[in-house]
Amino acid sequence: MKKKLSFPLLIILIIIGSGIVKNTNFKTFEFEKFWLGILYIFTFLLTLFLMLRPEKKEQ
Repeated sequence: MKKKLSFPLLIILIIIGSGIVKNTNFKTFEFEKFWLGILYIFTFLLTLFLMLRPEKKEQ
């Protein structure tokens, strides 16, 4: 069964992903603000999980 992607979650995913890219120093692969980077990654993964989790089957 195909799952439809949630548009609001997709927008949140794009915004958080761009925040990760802006906050990352690619020369040293470190975050400019460490805890903000950790929060970005946590939120990104949580949103990704919510988008891709299987739907519950009603009985």
